[in-house]
Amino acid sequence: VLAEFKRLGWVAKAGRSGGGGYDKPHVRKIYALWQDACRLGAFGDTSKSALRAFVERQTRPAPGLPGKSAPEFCSPAEANSVSEGLKAMIRRAEARR
Repeated sequence: VLAEFKRLGWVAKAGRSGGGGYDKPHVRKIYALWQDACRLGAFGDTSKSALRAFVERQTRPAPGLPGKSAPEFCSPAEANSVSEGLKAMIRRAEARR
């Protein structure tokens, strides 16, 4: 099928990557860890808004100050903090099993 499309003039878009459309590896990692944690039952609420609330708590610079509102806005260092928090939640959920 692709050969026929190419014969007809179709050209693939360059620079597209998989992983849910996010080009930052640390963002893809957060989403993957979130899915694992939800699959294990680490969180009662598995919605995207729950992920955003978790990210905001993990990236809060000081009590009373807001953190990043979504994984897409995290720097690699902030994403590492979120990832480590998710890994800890996964370990606790696995220990309960």
